Amino acid sequence: MTPPPRLPWPRLVDLAGRNLLRGWTRSLLPMTMLGLVLALAFVIGPASFATHLRQEASRSDHGANVVIARSESGIDRSTCERLRGNPAIAESGSSRFIATREIRPGLRVPSGGITLGMLRLLTQADTVRAAPGQPILGAELADRLHVSPATGHVVLPRSGPRTENVDGWTLEVEPPVSVADDCWVEMMAWAYPAGVDIVTAALLPTSPDVVVTALMFDGGPRAFPASRVDLAVGTAALAAALVTLVGLRLHRGDLALYRTLGFRRIDAALAVLIEVLAVTGSTLALVLAAWTVGEGDPLPRSAILSAWAVLAAALASTIVVATLGLAIVGRDRRIVAIIREGS
Repeated sequence: MTPPPRLPWPRLVDLAGRNLLRGWTRSLLPMTMLGLVLALAFVIGPASFATHLRQEASRSDHGANVVIARSESGIDRSTCERLRGNPAIAESGSSRFIATREIRPGLRVPSGGITLGMLRLLTQADTVRAAPGQPILGAELADRLHVSPATGHVVLPRSGPRTENVDGWTLEVEPPVSVADDCWVEMMAWAYPAGVDIVTAALLPTSPDVVVTALMFDGGPRAFPASRVDLAVGTAALAAALVTLVGLRLHRGDLALYRTLGFRRIDAALAVLIEVLAVTGSTLALVLAAWTVGEGDPLPRSAILSAWAVLAAALASTIVVATLGLAIVGRDRRIVAIIREGS
């Protein structure tokens, strides 16, 4: 007996699409189950990871990776500036107290001298520029004087611990010569644990009594538990496998009908597989879209990668379980016999 011809892919896709449209209520159960578990997986993994990365970015902006070197004999400014050439150091600069000056009748404020490196470290960029000797006002002092960059004044932005000690100061840029009261060093996040040792070793030859401390008492990067992403990936894979098995159970009658109508076993299995993948794929897309819209702010790249890992695990699990399940269910001739007897 000549076996029936293979159905072309467009025909299989059309068949699966028609079944989805006619039996959309049947797809609600697996879609709802998978959607709820995937949402939980996203809360455990990518959503928590994105929140952690934003918090770490905020802490870094406020100076979590900054250490400060001080010495009673003073810090050699040129040595401090040269620290920037170390691959483990993002920026370095020094400052010194000059005097207390009266800038208005009855208003005396401390003034200090800083290097260009210190200015970049305080502002986290090269966007604030000042000519040598030009006053740079702390944010609090600028508020008291009712001045701003719009009035032509150079004002430091508020950056939490980075600038809170000089919010009421007036500063000016100086060349990196003579000695300074302190040297500020911003470490690369990966090098922060060794930051105190690195800076101490670099400054000891010129400042034997140097003491290096962290700007923030809880400074340094905080690691996100990798186990949470692993748990999210595992949860998504397990949920997709279980939901796929439920879907296959709901499609046993379709498989038997296709076989009764003369479909080849592989065509019957592919038709159901396309339908199952369409349900899973649409659920994954809805969960990803909801998470992306819900986060609102631009998502950190690492969090996006963790989300794709969760989705890939769910999709791979669906394909593997559906393929194995269809290979087994497709051989079940009992339902085929029942349908043929009934006809």
